[in-house]
Amino acid sequence: MAEAVGCPPDRLTDLGGYLDELDSAPAELAAIGRHLGRGLAGLVNLLNPQIIVLGGYLRSLYRWVDRDVHAEMAVRGLPVSGMQPRIVLPKLGDQSVLIGASEVAFRGLLDDPVRCLSGAQRTADLKVG
Repeated sequence: MAEAVGCPPDRLTDLGGYLDELDSAPAELAAIGRHLGRGLAGLVNLLNPQIIVLGGYLRSLYRWVDRDVHAEMAVRGLPVSGMQPRIVLPKLGDQSVLIGASEVAFRGLLDDPVRCLSGAQRTADLKVG
């Protein structure tokens, strides 16, 4: 994929940016879209999610291969009525993975700040005393 979009091997962390800057999709991306669709179909068959969120460089790739992804999922997915998941892109852009990880790390604090902070105070007292 990196080669197809002109991303040098030492800049793979910037792959999403290279995909975002394309004016049109190189033909090689269609095969990658089919592979992505095949993988997603397997996950859907196994886990039956209602929604699939494509983040990271997949967010940038998806606009170029959405038809290939859906076509492969239609061929490989189990034909269960009403069980087609929606594929969405994160609204937080390139930072969505980092923000999501932060939310997981701070889930206790966000869910119940009083209990979380009171527990932190007791822990601090134990270390001092």
